[in-house]
Amino acid sequence: MSDVTERIRSEMAAVFGVAAADIPADAAPGRIEKWNSLGHMQLIVALEEAFKIRFGDDDLIRLVSLPEITATVTRKLGGQP
Repeated sequence: MSDVTERIRSEMAAVFGVAAADIPADAAPGRIEKWNSLGHMQLIVALEEAFKIRFGDDDLIRLVSLPEITATVTRKLGGQP
């Protein structure tokens, strides 16, 4: 698992109040109890602060699973998704 994924999991754990180890590789709303609309916005803000990036409106629509978030963050950091 990549360092980016691990950092995202760490942010997710802090936002959703769960252990990072309890976040599955295919984490998505419905799989994590506190991942609702408010939790989603809190996660977005936390990720923007942690990675020093900004998500556009188009990104927000796609950020609905750990794999999609990892791909988007990696791309914004200048890597290949």
